[in-house]
Amino acid sequence: FFFKLLNTLVCSNMASLMKKAGSLSTISRRAVPFSRPMTVLPRAADDSANASSSAPATKSGLVFKNVPQLVWGTDTETIRDVFSFAGPLPERLNGRLAMWAFAAMALAEVQTHTPALEQIGENWLSAVLLTTTILSASILPKLATGRSLKELLATATAENMGGDEGYLQVLKFFTSDLELMTGRVAMLGVVGLVAADLVKGDAFFG
Repeated sequence: FFFKLLNTLVCSNMASLMKKAGSLSTISRRAVPFSRPMTVLPRAADDSANASSSAPATKSGLVFKNVPQLVWGTDTETIRDVFSFAGPLPERLNGRLAMWAFAAMALAEVQTHTPALEQIGENWLSAVLLTTTILSASILPKLATGRSLKELLATATAENMGGDEGYLQVLKFFTSDLELMTGRVAMLGVVGLVAADLVKGDAFFG
């Protein structure tokens, strides 16, 4: 009888504990609704009939400011325009080549007593490489900036070149017009040097 009474008490206590545990689990599930979906309330629409087109755009409750679109200039200058007779490059390219050629040929005549035409015949490969290098360097600013070569040369004025202090003031003299005039003088110098060599029959500076 004693063991039967003890067994009855133990079973009733276990049943009571399991019932309480079940009720606590039910309460916790109700208190923390993890499976309940979250709802996002839409942003209230603007009822103004005269709202301007520049009003901030909204999306999912976030406000986006209208940023003005960047407008880049389009380079419409073609290779044909660059190398045309009245283009920005032919005369300047010839002038740059003439400045290098006159300085090199005059110095070589002083040192080696070799006429200008003979120098060109002996060093034609160097002349081709020099022409290719100067041509590439002349086209590079157009390709690097995406602006027309005519526009770039037009900005090379005394107001835009150099600075206000020290040696930077000297750069104000190196304008596009000065380069053009120096190139023309150099071209005349090359032609004059060749003519002088032919008349003398030897190197003019020899």
